[in-house]
Amino acid sequence: MTLFISTALLIVSIYCAVGLVFGIVFSFAGGAEAIDSGASSGSIGFKLIIIPGCAIFWPCLLLRWIRKTSPPEEFSQHRRPSMKA
Repeated sequence: MTLFISTALLIVSIYCAVGLVFGIVFSFAGGAEAIDSGASSGSIGFKLIIIPGCAIFWPCLLLRWIRKTSPPEEFSQHRRPSMKA
């Protein structure tokens, strides 16, 4: 049982360490600006604030950064055209 817990903690620790490094690089090396043009005017405070989120979601953000995909477009009721004629 302790081997399982030790292995699980090691995996989580590696994931978090890689995520923290990725979050710092992504925030300050232009990754955020590459996938979202709104982040280009972000201050140092903004870049520091997004690091924890980048650390958690680093696999998804890495794929978007590599593919250079734009952010998804919102499609909700207030964006749909009126159906009335």
